[in-house]
Amino acid sequence: MPPPSPSVSTFDKEAFLQQRREAAKSDRSSLRPVAIEKTYRAAFEKFYANRPGLILTAWTAKERGMVRQSILSKWPGSAESAHKFIEWVVDNWYLIRGITFDWMKKSPPPEVPEIGFICQFRANVIGAYNKHLRGEFLAKFDDADQRETRRLMIEKGLPEDKARMEVAEARARIMLREELAKKQANVNHVYRMTKALEKRMRGRPAIDPRSETARRMAQERAAAAPVPETQEAMDEGLTALFAAMSEEF
Repeated sequence: MPPPSPSVSTFDKEAFLQQRREAAKSDRSSLRPVAIEKTYRAAFEKFYANRPGLILTAWTAKERGMVRQSILSKWPGSAESAHKFIEWVVDNWYLIRGITFDWMKKSPPPEVPEIGFICQFRANVIGAYNKHLRGEFLAKFDDADQRETRRLMIEKGLPEDKARMEVAEARARIMLREELAKKQANVNHVYRMTKALEKRMRGRPAIDPRSETARRMAQERAAAAPVPETQEAMDEGLTALFAAMSEEF
């Protein structure tokens, strides 16, 4: 009887990729370029797993130096945050390419992330990541005023009390414009009705301008005339609104 054939193990691609990802996790406390490259490669292999013909070559010594000089030496956060950044870049490259670099019509950015390009345009890429982080942070606030307050604190560097006041002023201006718009609509309606009445009255016996009827019609026309929105009216309205809102803020 012939000896049994030796068993042949098949290559498990998913298990291999998982091992690579686990190995990359162990280096996430390091800001060395070689550690960042492992995270970059793990994210690349995961995101582009359905494109088997796509090969990611190892970073050259020059590219590692570019990563160290342009990104890591100036990185303000922890090592973990740098690894999250590089993962986000790989996972969202199609958005970065289409939004952040939409101005590059003649020489479009690469279809897949390339570390040399990322280093060259690091300010654009990091700016996109910062915008993403701000969006994530602001999304935690359900109230629109709270979101706007935090946005002003982040983007303008305002103290919280000043940011809240700026939000209150903006909201008050909106409320005032809406109120003035309603009043203006009512005035315009009365004005149109008065003009229509005057049109119907044409051809009828003239009214003595000294009569009570003439004086009353003149008063109605004056009251119905459109009133322009002046800065004084805006200021007075803001003062009244702030007084009404003082308990809230």
